[in-house]
Amino acid sequence: MKRNLYRILGVKKDADLATIKKAYRRAAKRFHPDISAGTERQFRDVQEAYEILSDPQKRSVYDRENVSKPPIRMASTKTAFVTPHSLDFFEQFFFGLKEPWFGSFPDIFAESKRRPGSLAVEVILTPEEAEQGGEILLPVQFEIFCEPCHGSGRFARFICDHCLGSGKVGRETKIRLRIPAGVRNGLVQRIPLWNSGYQEIDLTLTFLVRPN
Repeated sequence: MKRNLYRILGVKKDADLATIKKAYRRAAKRFHPDISAGTERQFRDVQEAYEILSDPQKRSVYDRENVSKPPIRMASTKTAFVTPHSLDFFEQFFFGLKEPWFGSFPDIFAESKRRPGSLAVEVILTPEEAEQGGEILLPVQFEIFCEPCHGSGRFARFICDHCLGSGKVGRETKIRLRIPAGVRNGLVQRIPLWNSGYQEIDLTLTFLVRPN
């Protein structure tokens, strides 16, 4: 039987990814050779444990071979959803005749096409909201390459402490979005996020009109 990777990180067998990341940061700082002399072996053990337990496929194989009770599996998605449930919410961000920063609305409707650096967001409106139109302040979460490790996820043989080996870090921005009166169900709009400082990312919006 292999070493108990959960015990190395100090987490339970059903720990979620967020708990594992916190435990890894704590253990990596404690056993880092630059901080504590003579801890190279413990640091390598922590690195190995995190590499396996942070990867769903590797963790599943490890659990099948070494753990009787499987961990809780958590579903995840990178797609953000914004749902204004009421007209009051919609009107909260209505700004009348102000021009949107991203240009003419009809010119940027197009069929959705996912590509590297694109983020898909669904904006769900009631029929009343779609008919009236207005503006909303849209929170958008996405990922960019980790600058300290240049997207590699590593420094030499060690996992990057900033992105925890993923090569990406999370970011959030807010976009003021103009919704014209009479927007139709299924219309798609692409917006570059250069105005928010992210030149390599496009935002693809799909408008869905749904009854209350």
